[in-house]
Amino acid sequence: GVQGGYRLARPSDRLTLMDVVEAMEGSVPLYRCLSLRRRCGLAPDCPVREAFNRAGGRMAEVLHSVSIRDLSRQILLEGRGEPSWLKVTA
Repeated sequence: GVQGGYRLARPSDRLTLMDVVEAMEGSVPLYRCLSLRRRCGLAPDCPVREAFNRAGGRMAEVLHSVSIRDLSRQILLEGRGEPSWLKVTA
């Protein structure tokens, strides 16, 4: 439109923060093991890689659990008013 912006492809209660992150960033993992580019003796059972894999999984759970409607309602309920960058129309 004249003022730009995005129109949601589905209702805001069915669109998660993970959907937005994936649309904007792709499905790039939080952490990529360097053993893909270098030799590493820890690679098969690396505790660092395992920790980052668990952290990434938990982050994905949180992003999947938060809808765009949740975020917009939280902003409005906190008394901030409707920010100029957020206009929920339906």
